[in-house]
Amino acid sequence: MKNNNLKMKSVFMFSLLIVALMISSVLTIAKTKKVYNGDQYITSIRLNHGDGKQIVDGDTMYINEKYSLEYDWEIPDNTFKQGESLDFSIPKEFKIVDKMNIILKDGSQEVARADVEGNDTDGYYIHMTFTTDYVETHSLVSGKFDFNYILNEKYIKQGSDNTILLPDQEIIVHVPEYDRPNEGGGGGVDAGDVNANKKMGQEPDITTAEHPIIFKWQIDLGKNQLLGKANSFEEIKHIYIKDTPKEQKFIPFVEIDDYWGDSFAFDGAFFTNADWVYEGLPMGAVTLEKNSSGDYYESFEVDILPRINEFIKKAEPNDGSDKADFKQYKIEYYTEPLYELTEDTRFDNDATVTIEYENGEKDSWNLSHSIMYNVAEGSITGQTGGVSFEKVDADNNKSLTGAEFDLYQQLNGKDDKKIQSGIKTDAKGKVEVDNLTVGNYYFVETKAPEGYELSKEKLAFTLERQDMSSDNQTIKIKDIGQFKNNQTKNIDVNVTKRWKDNENQDGIRPKSIQVQLYADGKESGKPVELNEDNAWKHTWKNLAESSNGQTIKYTVKEVSDVPGYTSSINDSNASDVIITNTHDPEITEIKGEKHWDDANNQDGKRPTSIEVNLLADGKIIDTKTVTEKDNWKYEFTNLPKYNQGKLIRYTVTENTVEDYSTTVNGTDLINHYTPGKISVTVTKRWEDNNNQDGLRPNTIQVQLYADGKESGKPVELNDGNEWTYTWQELAEKANGQTIKYTVKEVSHVPGYTVTTTDSNQGNIIITNTHNSEITEIKGEKHWDDANNQDGKRPTSIEVNLLADGKIIDTKTVTEKDNWKYEFTNLPKYNQGKLIRYTVTENTVEDYSTTVNGTDL
Repeated sequence: MKNNNLKMKSVFMFSLLIVALMISSVLTIAKTKKVYNGDQYITSIRLNHGDGKQIVDGDTMYINEKYSLEYDWEIPDNTFKQGESLDFSIPKEFKIVDKMNIILKDGSQEVARADVEGNDTDGYYIHMTFTTDYVETHSLVSGKFDFNYILNEKYIKQGSDNTILLPDQEIIVHVPEYDRPNEGGGGGVDAGDVNANKKMGQEPDITTAEHPIIFKWQIDLGKNQLLGKANSFEEIKHIYIKDTPKEQKFIPFVEIDDYWGDSFAFDGAFFTNADWVYEGLPMGAVTLEKNSSGDYYESFEVDILPRINEFIKKAEPNDGSDKADFKQYKIEYYTEPLYELTEDTRFDNDATVTIEYENGEKDSWNLSHSIMYNVAEGSITGQTGGVSFEKVDADNNKSLTGAEFDLYQQLNGKDDKKIQSGIKTDAKGKVEVDNLTVGNYYFVETKAPEGYELSKEKLAFTLERQDMSSDNQTIKIKDIGQFKNNQTKNIDVNVTKRWKDNENQDGIRPKSIQVQLYADGKESGKPVELNEDNAWKHTWKNLAESSNGQTIKYTVKEVSDVPGYTSSINDSNASDVIITNTHDPEITEIKGEKHWDDANNQDGKRPTSIEVNLLADGKIIDTKTVTEKDNWKYEFTNLPKYNQGKLIRYTVTENTVEDYSTTVNGTDLINHYTPGKISVTVTKRWEDNNNQDGLRPNTIQVQLYADGKESGKPVELNDGNEWTYTWQELAEKANGQTIKYTVKEVSHVPGYTVTTTDSNQGNIIITNTHNSEITEIKGEKHWDDANNQDGKRPTSIEVNLLADGKIIDTKTVTEKDNWKYEFTNLPKYNQGKLIRYTVTENTVEDYSTTVNGTDL
């Protein structure tokens, strides 16, 4: 017959195979919303012997033998929710010695929690609670329970056949009578062993809130072992027991059971002709040592000889009966793990027994024992599905971008559930959505592509079990090698000043500012000046990366005050700091009034409305319709006052009004009733990026033509007349025919092309256009690292292009590019000044950067 004299420790191995990609983590199990019978979802059951062989009808099982039970189960899709639970029954004939708790995780995120609940009398069951929405976001949710047990003698008939009722079947097994071994008389008369010399350990059925896991250690020493070379205890001076367990700390006995007062441990002695004597071992009798930081007791030492002599004295009979001879000493004490146990762990305990004889000699030996603490384990996988579609033109099937959709799931007997929103088409007009479960769905368009109507149709689809797929994830164990100390590394810190003031629109930008570098909040060096000459940037080179083993945090601040600006710092990349000074440009407004010189509309020719155009530096930017209801007044508000540091010249013109000629007086318009007479207004417009290349002349000349013939002399346009002119009281007709008036530019402007817009004689615009020069920036990345000797070189770097200190573009550069880069089609000038282009590189770990022109 197979026996096991040690108390069995039940191992609960919990392995869930669930289809998974999305998990919401929670920290604690909330109170269960609902508890369901899990037995109905069991798909198969298997009972196994300790060697893994399956137990079948007619097999024999033994008391105190360890067996395993496996449940496979699967739940229906879209059935359970977060907070709900399943209970799986365990046959009452099976005894779970230790109740175990398990946190089921996918990676580091929690999915569910399960434990074994119940007792020997009422039976045990598995209680599992879904602590996240995992079961709501996955299909084909299935799992497996695998745990160990022994037979529960309360419900087992020994020497007979037993019918064990499982959730889906019953099995009949034979259980022989259990032949219990002789354990030496317990703690009564004549108990104990004079030759005992052993150490034992186990996890007892006791816990406290402060000590959830407790190990009990026991040392048994018989009289023959304790005497050593001596004939009696009078020849012995001391007998020491010293114990320093590994990865454990001691728990004084009083913290487990306050009945024993100020006791560290429990000890006693066994005798012939007498019951054993026992009591608590006082704290004062024990020498305790704490760990190096003084947090806990890591070892103890006690001289047990005084305890033995005391127990012998207490056992002496007072009634003249036979003498009680000492047989054995016993001590029990307790420890707990130093850390939370998340996997199966072996705990070793070595004690040393030392006898010091009166003659000065010593004997010493070690007693060792180990406890294997088993922790339940869980793993989660998952299965989900996905769909894709393409957004196209209904007529020609052309792919369309810029559309957005919401996705809904249809629930039986319930309102449809929106599960995703704001789903956008990609650059090819495609949409792809994954992490879906089995069910019926449809897409609804919420934003149409530009130039298209919003679709009212639904795109419906169904996902079935065969559409689900699972992730095969492999855990990689990284070998971190050796622990090395390197020389202090140096890094560079770049700072760039960026101006957000519409290119100095108001002209208040200072010529220079000062910035200060700080290391861990303290000034490092002197302030540095940034200006146009250094492209508003500076690099602090070869700065120590760390100090006293701690990484130094470098920051940069602007220390000069810039009136009219607010300052902000972008230091998300600590090695490329950008300080932006922002100024909100001044605004202005243009107001005016229409005056009529027509004897109070004597001839009834006055129109009901006019069109007033607002021009900014010769370009129409707005038009307003003005009527008598407005008292012939108009206004344009919230207008920028400057453009690239220059005052914007706002002018107004009026579209032609039949039988009237127009005079512009500032922003007021005077219409003179001149039957048969009209006026013609011309405005010069410059399209040259605000004279970016500096080629614009100071003046030009324009000529008025009547039916193609010169009318009058050329007129000069310049800054003084705001590049506009009006010819007044021109004859509307000649020989009964309407005269066609045109205006042409008669002076030649090198580098410019001329176009004329003359659809309305009251607002003729001549535009001179100059295409600004462009340039390009090219460079190459060089590596000074002994051909990547240490394998630290990255696969790519980030290169920033700055124009006058402002980042305008970033490129990713790789070895496939031969570490070369280029920025093309760049403007060469800005406001007539040559643009200073520079490059910087985002920090590369373990490298410092030097910029040589455009090479890095």
